[in-house]
Amino acid sequence: MRNRRYDVDWVRVLAFDLLILYHIGCVFASFDFHIKNNVIVEWIEHPMYFLSQWRIPLLFVISGMGTRFALSSNTTTRFITQRAKRLLIPLLVGVLIIVPPQVYFERLVEGNDYGSYFEFYKTIFYTGGYPTGNLSWHHLWFLPYLFLITLVTTPILIFLRDGSDRWIQILSKSLKERPHLLFVVMLLPFVFVNLLFSDHEITMSLIGDWYALSKFLLFFLFGYVFISLGDSFWNAVEKLRNVFFIVGVIAYIVLIFSPTGIAWVFAQPINTCSWIFVVLGYSSTYLNRESKIVKYRNKVVYPFYIIHQTIMIVVGYFIIDLNFHYSLKMIILVVATFGGSWFIYHFIVARIPLIQPLFGLKVSSNSK
Repeated sequence: MRNRRYDVDWVRVLAFDLLILYHIGCVFASFDFHIKNNVIVEWIEHPMYFLSQWRIPLLFVISGMGTRFALSSNTTTRFITQRAKRLLIPLLVGVLIIVPPQVYFERLVEGNDYGSYFEFYKTIFYTGGYPTGNLSWHHLWFLPYLFLITLVTTPILIFLRDGSDRWIQILSKSLKERPHLLFVVMLLPFVFVNLLFSDHEITMSLIGDWYALSKFLLFFLFGYVFISLGDSFWNAVEKLRNVFFIVGVIAYIVLIFSPTGIAWVFAQPINTCSWIFVVLGYSSTYLNRESKIVKYRNKVVYPFYIIHQTIMIVVGYFIIDLNFHYSLKMIILVVATFGGSWFIYHFIVARIPLIQPLFGLKVSSNSK
């Protein structure tokens, strides 16, 4: 499988852009975050709640799609080795270098005084894990989850790659005749997961986070299967994209008025799956074309993801208590976070091949 889907590249890029904007929004919303603005902005919580229903599931779907391409031309051993390098090395660098400044400024906001950053840094090795201790992976939680899910599902992925032609043909034929079945088939496992777990909290701590692991594993597998189906999948989501939009709107309204209970058990996966199909359907229709912009942005999106929250929190620390309008603070954080991430990538990471693997990149001979 070598036919590149430029729309998938676009969705990956835009999904991480939304992730960065979501994290900036967390500074101003009422729920817990590492630093908080001196004025809470209640209206921002509504778009954030909407995004929270499907942005992370979409990333796991896209990861499953990308895994199909990565696995198509690799042996199992080489595939696992590449995944480990791409996910675990940036995670280690993140835990030891990228994330500690975030915890440091959070502790300063809480009133702790370490004398210097160096004195604080030593505490990450003996105070234990966050939040009681200072060792954390913070926003990089996605990496260990994705690596574990990849390891667990590799036998299934290999089977689907090597022995699934018959099954793929059956599914493709069914999609051509009844494209709506795609939605039903995807929906049922998530309803089951919601019924299976009484606690629907996602802890991002990996150990014991069975509800999140179950859901994210399913999204990952569905992404792998979707891309394997080829044109029959893309034709189906393009054909039904407007229907999914309407269903998603209705399901989201139900969620607003029924945030818990049996209605939520069904409305939540309907909402999530609908918006994933809306994004994939519209992107397939309008974005599946080669572009220098998406080629560049797809290359830099991983370093942006690794770097962005540290820049955001460091800058945010110095402005959250200033007495000017929150909208200006938001603009400052957006410009500083995206601009700072680009500056670090363009002038440091892209120019020093030796450190590129630390940010999940293949070593490049170019320095731009």
